[in-house]
Amino acid sequence: MSAAISNYPEDVIRRVHWISKDINELAELPDGTASSAFSFWVGIPLTTQEKILSLCAASLSIRSVCVFRDSKWRAPEDGEV
Repeated sequence: MSAAISNYPEDVIRRVHWISKDINELAELPDGTASSAFSFWVGIPLTTQEKILSLCAASLSIRSVCVFRDSKWRAPEDGEV
């Protein structure tokens, strides 16, 4: 992860909170002032997508969620891969 982070300017790194843990093992998102969450769902099982949305919905500070997908991404209504 540190290699990916090093590609960003220092001011961006200071404003981003990277969570490098298995999302399925998180009971809640860390307290903080984050107002947005970004997630990459390509190849992510439906249960994990639901977990991400559940964590964001339970957060007191998250107000928006951005999901990256491409043509290979399956819509949740299509079921798991």
